[in-house]
Amino acid sequence: MGCGKKGKKLTRQDTIKILTKMVSAAISSKSSSAFISVPKLNVSGEGDDWIIQQLAYLCENNSYTYDAKLNKKNQKKISLKRVSLTIDSPIPDTKINRNIKVGQAIGRGSNAAKDLGNLPGKSVPLPT
Repeated sequence: MGCGKKGKKLTRQDTIKILTKMVSAAISSKSSSAFISVPKLNVSGEGDDWIIQQLAYLCENNSYTYDAKLNKKNQKKISLKRVSLTIDSPIPDTKINRNIKVGQAIGRGSNAAKDLGNLPGKSVPLPT
């Protein structure tokens, strides 16, 4: 997958488009696991930490399906269960793992908000 000319600064939006295409290709492959190799990306105003967080967020966010109201026959199944990542970065593994967890947490929170948004208005309990 092309990521632009070498050495050219990418905008945040361009980087998100590139990462989204990577994640979408992995999800649509119908495989249970995928390997994503992220080259050195020169993003304006952001570092490798941000790229890792965005990739983890997009994996969670793009695998979201709302099927609480659907019967089992109509539920969309996502085959992808595991994504392995390699990135051209001097960041230590412990920091990479922390950034992955942060991105996953943001993605899961976003998915939980989508679930709440899809429920009928009276289904959400309000504090008294």
